[in-house]
Amino acid sequence: MSIRASLRYPNCRGDTMRDVTSPPQRWTVVIPMKPPAHAKSRLRQSVGEKLATADTTTLATAFLQDVVAASLSAVGVDRVLVISPDSTVERIAVEMGADFLAEATPFDRNSAATHGGSGLNHALSQAIDEIRADRSLVPILIVTGDVAALRSESLSTVIEIAQRDDAACFVADQGGEGTTILALPHGTSIGLRFGIGSAAAHRAAGAVDISDDVEPDARIDIDTSHDLAVALAYGVGTHTAEAVATLAHVEGGPPA
Repeated sequence: MSIRASLRYPNCRGDTMRDVTSPPQRWTVVIPMKPPAHAKSRLRQSVGEKLATADTTTLATAFLQDVVAASLSAVGVDRVLVISPDSTVERIAVEMGADFLAEATPFDRNSAATHGGSGLNHALSQAIDEIRADRSLVPILIVTGDVAALRSESLSTVIEIAQRDDAACFVADQGGEGTTILALPHGTSIGLRFGIGSAAAHRAAGAVDISDDVEPDARIDIDTSHDLAVALAYGVGTHTAEAVATLAHVEGGPPA
């Protein structure tokens, strides 16, 4: 699947372009996050013993900070909510100006399901329930915490498309199999399918794939050293750039 950017933003349903006169919606961004010390095991494994657990923790934290920063700056975003069971993540989120929600399900490092697949979806459902408890129609944008090259403009584009078409939309990762962003406009709800094969699962659940209508930065999730090199080549946020600059052994090296 191409990750080229489109110069036009067609109707999510595949119809022709049309004007929308509805007032702007104020979106809430939800960012799920594992405890950083337990995150990015695939990234660590992909570079073997060269990347220590402490390094992975530093990178995972930096990825999150750049995603939060991009989300806070996006046009149309009213609130950013980070959900995690980790107190360090809470401190980082609050210091950056985001809200924090303690995940109800304790993290179990021995259970892949806790923060992958159904565990992640359970945490996201908890966040959505909290957000819509008082405002049932608030639009929600779910963004994974590892798209370190993400620009606020790309999030604004996703919001524009989703609101224009009043339809659940998603952005697939660069491989076309995972999901980096899921938009649920104005009370829209679908079954969450984050995990292995989530792009196809979200499509089957009724969300529309708008991956070709956003810039590549919205699709580069970092799971391996190759992903990190791609993100660095494209241009990452300041937190990730600073973290990588201290880790000369990471493939791709510090950004130029």
